[in-house]
Amino acid sequence: MATGRLPEREQRILDEMEAALDRDHRLNRRLRAVRISFRVHSAWAASGAARGFFMAMAALASLILLVVGISTSNPGVIWAFAATWTFALLGGRRAMHHRAERRDRA
Repeated sequence: MATGRLPEREQRILDEMEAALDRDHRLNRRLRAVRISFRVHSAWAASGAARGFFMAMAALASLILLVVGISTSNPGVIWAFAATWTFALLGGRRAMHHRAERRDRA
């Protein structure tokens, strides 16, 4: 792939194609609908319910790994516990930060 400016003829063709796409109202409507549905999906993924579920799963995994790590003294299990515990702590901190922001806005 070339890393320079397009030749004048190709740039003109590209500009004409972009102008034609900008005039297509049906395409613009469909693209807006895709953007809206993506935002709705993204909003659900970042919702409090989804965030709470993942945080509960991280806390549960940390607890299980803690018990297994203590009983086996396996370094791999201990490192896995450290990673999931860190994830759970940082996620909990983030959740508390979001809750405080919502409270301040209200």
